Amino acid sequence: MDYINNVMQYKFMENEFGNSGNSFSVEDSENQLKISHYGSSSILMENYNDLMNKLGFPSVIVKSE
Repeated sequence: MDYINNVMQYKFMENEFGNSGNSFSVEDSENQLKISHYGSSSILMENYNDLMNKLGFPSVIVKSE
């Protein structure tokens, strides 16, 4: 829930401009909902890493460049 909530909040904030960053998104299985944000927010990166860990995916930590 933290990850989804933060992606939604950042979607409506001012966009970051630049050539580096990460793309964070939330989509439903029926393609009726798609929310995405591009940038290097440390909060979104932490939420993403926590989500992947809780889902049992291998520990690949996404870091800010």
